[in-house]
Amino acid sequence: MSRENWYRNTSWTTDVAEAFEAKLRRARNKEQYLRIQASYLTETHPKVALGLIDQLFAFENLHDVASAYCVRAKALTVMGNGPKAVQAYRDALDAEQRHPNYKTDAYLRLAELIVNQRMAKNYDLALAWLRKNRDRPMFPVEHYQWNGLMAVLLFRSGDPNAKEFAVRSLQAGRSEFSGFRHHPKLGLVGQAYRDHPLYRDIWRIAAGTAARWKFWQRWC
Repeated sequence: MSRENWYRNTSWTTDVAEAFEAKLRRARNKEQYLRIQASYLTETHPKVALGLIDQLFAFENLHDVASAYCVRAKALTVMGNGPKAVQAYRDALDAEQRHPNYKTDAYLRLAELIVNQRMAKNYDLALAWLRKNRDRPMFPVEHYQWNGLMAVLLFRSGDPNAKEFAVRSLQAGRSEFSGFRHHPKLGLVGQAYRDHPLYRDIWRIAAGTAARWKFWQRWC
C-alpha cells in the first residue's frame, strides 16, 4: 500500500490496523479517512467497517454523515441484518435533509435493498423516498435504476402503472449517451446491471404478456 493510499486497505490484519491508526493520529480530516477506509472493507470485513464508522461518529460537528450511514448500511447488508441496514439508509436520508450539500445515492440503495430482500412491509417506504427524489437521477444508469425500482415495487404492490416505469427503465438501459457533451460515456448502464436479477424482472414487467417476452429480450 502506497503512502497516499494508507486509508484504502482491502485487507485487515493487526499490522495493517496498527499502521492505519498511526497514520490516522497524525492526519487532518480524520472523519474522511475513516469513512473511506470503512468503505473498502464493507464486503470483506464488515465488522471492522462498522467499528471504523462508530469511531467516525465519535467526532463532533460532522457534516458528511450521510455517506457514513451509507457505508454502515452496506456493511450491515453484508452481515445479513436487513432491518438495521434499512434504518441506516433512512438515517442517511435524514442527514441529507439536515445537510443538503452532502448527497448520496441512499434513495436508490434503500429501495434496492427492500426489493432484493422482498421486505413487503417496507415497499411504501421505498416508494415514498423514490418519489421524493424523482428529480435526482442525472445519468442513464440512475434513470434505469430509479424507474426500474419503481416498476418492481409498483408491480409487487399490484399497481397497473408498473409497466410504464419498466419501459422507461429499459429505454435508459439502452442509452449510449450520458447527456453530457464532455463526458458522453459517463454513467451508462453496463453489463453488470443487465446481468442482475432486477433487470430480468424489469423485462417481464415491460413485456406485460408472455407473447411479447421474446420481443423485449431482443429490444434490450
